[in-house]
Amino acid sequence: MTQTTMTASPTWASLFAQVGLSIRPQQEVLGNAIISCFDDKENLVAESLVGTGKSYAALIPMIQKILSAKKQKKVYRGIISTETIGLQQQYVKKDLPFLESKFPGFTYMALKGRGNYLCMNHVKQNARGNTWVASTERKLDAMRGRIVEGDRSELEQLLKQEISDHEWSFLAGESVRCAEGKCKPEDCWSTKA
Repeated sequence: MTQTTMTASPTWASLFAQVGLSIRPQQEVLGNAIISCFDDKENLVAESLVGTGKSYAALIPMIQKILSAKKQKKVYRGIISTETIGLQQQYVKKDLPFLESKFPGFTYMALKGRGNYLCMNHVKQNARGNTWVASTERKLDAMRGRIVEGDRSELEQLLKQEISDHEWSFLAGESVRCAEGKCKPEDCWSTKA
């Protein structure tokens, strides 16, 4: 008879203790539910009010699973999908860097929809007969080495001007008009992301 040892998953409160913030009751309930779903390989749909701590409730168990798998030389990936870019920016600029300082060893990145990234192929097509787009294309070509993410906010900073929704429609990639991998990857920030 062989004996196997099972290690119990930590509770959400024990994981959250490493963060050093006060626990909200709803946050703990959600965090433990997420841990159970990971352990049982089940799905969970949850909803709660703003300010209840959903971000940490979801991120901390996911980070724990990633780090636990890494120790076992396995790969574990997680995806957090947000409804708004504002919430995504909160994760990427605030929550994840903070949690990375508390739980070092995981990596993360943001990915937005194709229409949130610059596509130079689309710009070149739209530059014909449009003086604003042609002028902007020249500026973008000149600063190509400084464009990192290729999203609208970065381009507004580099161009030192706001880009209206109408103007952005001439610069951004679109799934409808995407060249399906025929454009140069260095000209498509969506592909780079």
